[in-house]
Amino acid sequence: MPGQSTIITLLPPSLARKGELFVNEGESPECRKCRLRKVCVENARPGRVYRVSRVRKMTHDCPIYGKVHVVEAEEAEFEVAVEPRLVVVGAIISYKPYSCGFKLCPNRVVCSPGYIKGPIRVKILEDKGWIECQQNVRLRKVLVKTVD
Repeated sequence: MPGQSTIITLLPPSLARKGELFVNEGESPECRKCRLRKVCVENARPGRVYRVSRVRKMTHDCPIYGKVHVVEAEEAEFEVAVEPRLVVVGAIISYKPYSCGFKLCPNRVVCSPGYIKGPIRVKILEDKGWIECQQNVRLRKVLVKTVD
């Protein structure tokens, strides 16, 4: 999105790919003593979803992940599945991923995004329509952005 500010942060190799989405889940006890804490933990706002826009060549040692990569990222809009009663463009809701157990579902990425671990507050930006659910659950796909 135009006008978004870019942050610099550190990510493990599994997340340090252009286009990858991630959530800043805060710091671990090991982070409190780390000299890279400010750029790694404090640059990204807790609970926000970010998209990696560039991976730099520089890496650093990390007590948790072994190595981390320097990346540029912006807050991201992303798609999720919600109950139809919650779909009001402009509404702020608490979103929690669905867990249906159907591992091969084509909607898995919107019903249960791997980068979201627990409830987060999101603003509904756009209604993208009905989802064809393999379990016959009535869900709608919406475009959202995390908020405070």
